[in-house]
Amino acid sequence: SQMLWIDLDIDLIDKGSEKWLTQLNDFKEELNNLPPFRKVQDRVVGFRESIPLMANLKNPAIRQRHWDILMAKTGIKFDLNPKLFTLGNLFAMQLNRFKDDIDEITMAATQEARIEKELAKIVTLWSSKPFPMCLYRSDEGSDGLKILQDTSDVVADLEDGVLNLQ
Repeated sequence: SQMLWIDLDIDLIDKGSEKWLTQLNDFKEELNNLPPFRKVQDRVVGFRESIPLMANLKNPAIRQRHWDILMAKTGIKFDLNPKLFTLGNLFAMQLNRFKDDIDEITMAATQEARIEKELAKIVTLWSSKPFPMCLYRSDEGSDGLKILQDTSDVVADLEDGVLNLQ
């Protein structure tokens, strides 16, 4: 539980907990009637259910705001400083009780990251997009008034940007 979140290897944790569960199952017949055995087994099963949720929370799209939402849902708050954030913090949240919330948060974070990426592309495109201009009239009364020439490329890029943000 003192392992730092940043150092967490999901595959290693998964294999280790699977080994624990296998060992517990080997003793199930002899020890199943003992309350401590059932308590340990329940904890290992709960932990195993939390592993996919931890994998979801390792998603690079998860930001501070998403952790804040999860902390509000679980009622457990802690410092997200990578030097202080441990597995013990996650264990305290009892993640297996909040599967639907975690799924919702990670899906939203992934969608937000996709939108942020698309928005950055749009900003890059429009900040360097040339707008070809021509004089409004070619006669002497134009006073230098300019209008856009062909707007089909501009409209196409605008429509693409809108579609990509949806």
